[in-house]
Amino acid sequence: MEQVLRPVRLLMNAQLIRRVDEVIASGLGGFTTREELIEEALNSYLLELRDINFRSPDLSVGKPVAGTLQEGTEVVRDEGRSRSVPTRIISLPSGFATQGDEMFVEDVPLLGLHNRDWPSLWALSRLAHVSAAGPVPFASFLEDVTAEAWRLAASLQAELGAHAKPATLMLPTNVLKKQSANIGFQNFAVGSVSSKPHHRGLHKVTGPLPVWRAIAFLKGAKGLQVSLTKQGWELLKIVDGLGADQPHNRGVAEAFFSYLRANSPSDWWGFETMLREVSHTPTRDALLTAMADAREWSPSIASSATQGYIARSREWGLVEPKLTGGTYRLTDFGKETLHNVQR
Repeated sequence: MEQVLRPVRLLMNAQLIRRVDEVIASGLGGFTTREELIEEALNSYLLELRDINFRSPDLSVGKPVAGTLQEGTEVVRDEGRSRSVPTRIISLPSGFATQGDEMFVEDVPLLGLHNRDWPSLWALSRLAHVSAAGPVPFASFLEDVTAEAWRLAASLQAELGAHAKPATLMLPTNVLKKQSANIGFQNFAVGSVSSKPHHRGLHKVTGPLPVWRAIAFLKGAKGLQVSLTKQGWELLKIVDGLGADQPHNRGVAEAFFSYLRANSPSDWWGFETMLREVSHTPTRDALLTAMADAREWSPSIASSATQGYIARSREWGLVEPKLTGGTYRLTDFGKETLHNVQR
């Protein structure tokens, strides 16, 4: 369905507009205009406000869920490639592993543009399949896994119909802005490496898979190569068989959190801080203030981190999918997890 565009005149904080322009100028997220960035930000926040709690009893390929696409639903066209993509993570028993060449991996909490873990874990499984015998060129892997992510989104949309939106979050779906969708998936679901040495003469690596210590890079004559680490293979065993439905299996969630505590302490810090603060049943403003104070973040960074960790906490079943009286609440699983952390 053709988009209906309407001009909207808004008064906005000048400092906020400057930050928007800085993001566009830096190329972060692949946005080229203010309109693109603001639309994406609004869509993400509206999803949080709507409190979509996605559940599906069966996501196996070939079993579509009855329903029709709602107005405004993005449709992924397969562009002639009809090969279906498994909608559950498929692991391998083992394969090539490396700790890679030394890179600067900044151990920091992941921000709001990474607002779902399943697509990253799925991408890790795809890397395992192509690098089981040895490292592969990183640029080629990004290109191939992105093309496969489009087909994955199409498979989920075909199966789930009107209920597909939550299952395809973080996957590329916007055919009208394909380049932006590709870059967003690659940077925030997989990871990126700076083109030039950035820190102490080392290339800077960002994104969930490097921050989780699940993948590593090797410098070669033909460019940068990538493969799983030993920890990456351990993580893949934890999530083997995991589907896009959420909240995810509790046993898998517990094992995933244990993995983060051991291998990505700053990302686990985000979850632990979210658990602690949400246990006080805060409003959104109170939660933003608490997150900013906990890390001495600016309001904009605190907002991004809060949005990301709330969404991911809901994905793993720690935070209730709906606000109660304008406040966030922990689920029983969230309360038990916090209790175990505080022991």
